[in-house]
Amino acid sequence: MPIIKQYGNYTFFIFVYSIGLVTIFITNALYFCVAYNALKGNFQSTQLVEIVSKLLNIFRWILFCPLFEVLISVFECEDGYHKIDNSTKCFRDSHIALMILSILFGIILLFLVFVTTFFYGERQAVEEDAEARLNDNTGLLLLVFRVGVIIFVSFNQNV
Repeated sequence: MPIIKQYGNYTFFIFVYSIGLVTIFITNALYFCVAYNALKGNFQSTQLVEIVSKLLNIFRWILFCPLFEVLISVFECEDGYHKIDNSTKCFRDSHIALMILSILFGIILLFLVFVTTFFYGERQAVEEDAEARLNDNTGLLLLVFRVGVIIFVSFNQNV
């Protein structure tokens, strides 16, 4: 992250990283709560569905890029040391733990955002047939583009 790299504060990095993991966990828990209620046929709580829908839209459009960039920044090493914390050797004890967490939560984040983006198009009112909604997946293409840009900018310091 440019802000963390600029200040070089590892404590701030861990704070932002922890907030990101907690946000992903809470969003995922709410998402599965709604899915569980849908499987049971319990839709008395429409407020929960609306809250989760709004939260997922905020998550998808605002929080995705910074959270994904924090997860990717764990893999940035320079001369055998982590770029943010110069005392941490790359691919050693605590760095491996952070990398495993980043991979796990990165997969969860990508799954959550891809599923949300895909089903967002299904919720839109279309007067045509249902197949027309499936053919218009510009949201998914935009998301793939954003992931590519984040990865490219994170690992290419000349940009």
